Amino acid sequence: FFFQAEDGIRDKLVTGVQTCALPICAQARALAPRIDRGRNFRLAVDRAFSVPGLGTVATGTVLDGRIEVGTRLVVSPRGVEVRVRGLQSGGRAVAASREGERCALNLAGVEVGDVRRGDWLVVPAMHAPSARMLARLAVLPGAAPLRHNAPVHIHIGTADIPARVLVPGQTVIAPGGEALVRLLLERETLAATGDRFVIRDPSGRGTIGGGAIVDPFVPRERRKAADRAATAEALLLPDAAQALDALLAAPGREIDTVWFERCFNLAPAAAADLYRRAGAAILDGGLLLASTSVAALRAAIVEALTAFHRADPQAGGMSARALKDKLPFAVSAESFAGLQRRLAEEGIVVAA
Repeated sequence: FFFQAEDGIRDKLVTGVQTCALPICAQARALAPRIDRGRNFRLAVDRAFSVPGLGTVATGTVLDGRIEVGTRLVVSPRGVEVRVRGLQSGGRAVAASREGERCALNLAGVEVGDVRRGDWLVVPAMHAPSARMLARLAVLPGAAPLRHNAPVHIHIGTADIPARVLVPGQTVIAPGGEALVRLLLERETLAATGDRFVIRDPSGRGTIGGGAIVDPFVPRERRKAADRAATAEALLLPDAAQALDALLAAPGREIDTVWFERCFNLAPAAAADLYRRAGAAILDGGLLLASTSVAALRAAIVEALTAFHRADPQAGGMSARALKDKLPFAVSAESFAGLQRRLAEEGIVVAA
């Protein structure tokens, strides 16, 4: 901010700015370089323009991960595939840029009109735009009560999107209160668990409140209330490792690895290490089960087949339906078929 001030006031202001700036600079230096959190590259585009001789350039702050020249990305939610032709950070050409840094990307394979503020640049695995999200929302103490199905503007990343807020029980969130809500956006965008957002009134002028995304991929089909609550409770935990432990705690709970990795924007190596440390096994269809659950299912299958043939030695075999009914807890058809296949490959059972 630039303004005129009397000499005495100006001296005090300058001294105050210098005093405040020193610890801020020290803290900034202490944060760099950031620790690699095992996340995929993400950047929210705040500007896009064309440079003669270079083509399309997009700028923004690297929110997650690391990017190198030559990397292939997707402009999301549009779905346009691009290649990073060059990078600049701090006004100079660089070979790579990491989380927390401002970055300009020279993109090949896209016209400048196909990249705009509000878009995301992500690795292909993270291109999963959504318009239905579960979020934890707090209403400002001085704002008006937020009613069910209220129209709002949501500011997330660099996007400004009209949306509606669905409050549980079709109730009202009082000023200063908070609740888990569903956000129904008018157009798709990208988000990960923990991403912060702000909501404003339909005019876009008055701030109502803000919060954090809990589940960026709320399905259209209705799920059991207990299952929804358990999932939300797990995703509210501080990090992916704790969330995974909570999700795996229920016997037989199956986790879609694609969904989980997109929620936390996990790079493949980081996800594999997380599953290993959590004691989880990946079955057919990319479904994750606790190793203890897999062991219990294997034992139940062998026990059921042993009892069946002991009772009727002349029988040809046990039907898959009858065998599945003997399991200690319900599992999906994909997981059950995968278990049977593994046991057959190991020579423990014979599939007729």
